[in-house]
Amino acid sequence: MESSYRRNDKIIRRKFYQYLIPTVLMVVAMQFGSLADSIVVGNFLGSDALSATSLALPVVFLVEIPGFAIAAGASIIGANLIGKRQADDAAKTFKISLLLAFCISLVFIPLGLFAAGPMATWLAGEFASLQPMVMQYAQMYMFISPALAIGLVVAYFLPSDNNPTLGALFFIISNIVHIGVEILFALTLSQDVVMYGIAGSMGIGMISGLVVLIPYVLSRTKTANMKASLKGSLPFFWQTLKAGSSSAALVALSCVFYLVLNLAATAYLTGEELPIYAMLSNFTFVIDLFIVGIFQVMPSIIPALLGEKDYFSVRSVAKRVFLLGLGVAGLLSVISLIVPQMFFAIFGVPL
Repeated sequence: MESSYRRNDKIIRRKFYQYLIPTVLMVVAMQFGSLADSIVVGNFLGSDALSATSLALPVVFLVEIPGFAIAAGASIIGANLIGKRQADDAAKTFKISLLLAFCISLVFIPLGLFAAGPMATWLAGEFASLQPMVMQYAQMYMFISPALAIGLVVAYFLPSDNNPTLGALFFIISNIVHIGVEILFALTLSQDVVMYGIAGSMGIGMISGLVVLIPYVLSRTKTANMKASLKGSLPFFWQTLKAGSSSAALVALSCVFYLVLNLAATAYLTGEELPIYAMLSNFTFVIDLFIVGIFQVMPSIIPALLGEKDYFSVRSVAKRVFLLGLGVAGLLSVISLIVPQMFFAIFGVPL
């Protein structure tokens, strides 16, 4: 029995590291999309624009709730069904998740048309001069919400279907296009509309990333099939929502967290202090780049192991994830204490 455990551990260790690098790259690329806005804005448009993107963060998280929740749910349920060799049911889960994410995210479009202005006024607080930039940034994120939701579902499902490299490639392509278009907009658009371009470049990038579906669709081993019948898919609809509820709660808590911090910042900080606060709030994304990526390995591997009832391997994966996460968190903390000025330079905030 012990030799069998050691053999299983060797196999799962290989599987773990096979998924680790692509999954971390996927999350790094995904989170870097949010960081890119702040980096480009801080260095090309100045401190006021950087502050505006930070004040709009609660709206960004609000818009991302459906995409992250449904994508995580589809990833977990899909991997579990694939582990049970139920490919048809996994295909139904993917299709219903895409439709669900798209339909729910459409709610944000009318919200952007009619509520973005009052929301921006509230978020800008005492800094009324920032209100137009906050409104443009938040409004455009609401308009591109369907593209964000569809992109997230695709990128999260691909690793569950044994395509972790394609999941990472989605975000790499997405962010190359996103950052390139964003810099182009920052250099060419007038100050009156530039924040529309900055936020809209994210949507352009997410749509561009869908090109990875071409090799996936051509693959003979793919599970997802848009021709799959939705008959009998209602149970997978509820399972997906239930499995993604924890991710929805996490993103919602981030929304509330930044809302409370931003309201306090606009009430008590000066114009000179606000850009520093904006830089520090974006610094948390740097940590998320790696920590979240490491922990994201679990929903990519563990549901399939549970489907196979391989509980030994589940414990092995969880142990490796937590130990590696703690080690990376400690390393990043040390770096931030030794060279804090590096982050000021990254976000274009003068010391």
